[in-house]
Amino acid sequence: MPTYETTDRYALIARRSVLVQRLDDGDRRIAAARESGADTVRWEGFWLNLLDEYVDVSRLIEADGDALDIAA
Repeated sequence: MPTYETTDRYALIARRSVLVQRLDDGDRRIAAARESGADTVRWEGFWLNLLDEYVDVSRLIEADGDALDIAA
């Protein structure tokens, strides 16, 4: 899991957008693999790690937004 020492809001928003694309793509691939009878346990684990990162990045964006509201 990456750590973010500085909260560059635009970089975080861009990262979250990439994560959304990867999560969507992974979901489609996992579903297709399941339909063909493939073992998807490792893929699902990786997908859950991406989801955790998405949640972390979203929290940082939200916290940064809250800080902007307080400063205004």
